[in-house]
Amino acid sequence: VEIDAGDNPAFGGRSEDEQQKAEERAAKRLFHLLPGDMGQELEGLWQEFEAIESPEAMFARTIDRLQPFLHNYFTDGHMWIEHHVRAEQVRKRLEIVARTSPLLHELVARMIDDAVARGFLLDEQQV
Repeated sequence: VEIDAGDNPAFGGRSEDEQQKAEERAAKRLFHLLPGDMGQELEGLWQEFEAIESPEAMFARTIDRLQPFLHNYFTDGHMWIEHHVRAEQVRKRLEIVARTSPLLHELVARMIDDAVARGFLLDEQQV
């Protein structure tokens, strides 16, 4: 649904409420294009992902949040720098990682600290 609704950058796009409404419209349109049972099943899985109602949905949401973080980190924080992103914003966005994998969260926390040290992210004193 995100492809149909349009991607929303994590730090500097539409409000969460606007994006949610756009995605709900897209979901309604897309899932109704599919044969009955398939559309209902996929819509249920999408709703589960959005609500983070199962271990599978939590894992999928973690990967969904982790992928852009890794992309930003390994491209020397280009988009973070361009949009003046603060480390605290990234920490908040990646809170779900702490819920799914404390070990992975420890790695992410070290990478965020490194991104601050390397000037990719603003720390709280730079705000």
